[in-house]
Amino acid sequence: RRQAGPWGERERAVPAATARGGGGGLGRPSDGAIDVELAIPAGMGGPGGAGTNPEQLFASGYAACFGSAVAFAARQKQLAPESITIDASVSIGSIASGQFALAVELKATLPGLSRDDALGVRDGARCILSHGGGRPGDEHEGAGCNGRNVRATHM
Repeated sequence: RRQAGPWGERERAVPAATARGGGGGLGRPSDGAIDVELAIPAGMGGPGGAGTNPEQLFASGYAACFGSAVAFAARQKQLAPESITIDASVSIGSIASGQFALAVELKATLPGLSRDDALGVRDGARCILSHGGGRPGDEHEGAGCNGRNVRATHM
């Protein structure tokens, strides 16, 4: 499936997945490569169980996408970190409007780069992996590099 997006007329492939049964059901990507049993943890008001927390899957996917953007930004800047590790934490809560929202905090570890180079790569990655749709005041991402945490909000 292809879809035009906020980047204009240029088309991009759109990965797709289906979840049945909500957070306590089954998740499957459109290519059928895996089936994931989902379970809402007891700490989040669910029954718990053997399945995977959907927010953990979201965090894994987001970390992987951001890691790809970090690698691309490093290449653009002709920098070569020894490795790229992205830790993502996802929280869910209600915002001022009463709706629920996800917040993602990212921490990038880029050994072999100075703090300034790592922050430059991080900033480049944030531009590459820009995500729209935020409303003013919505917190969308905290990204840190090599020990420095930064929180960003839509303005």
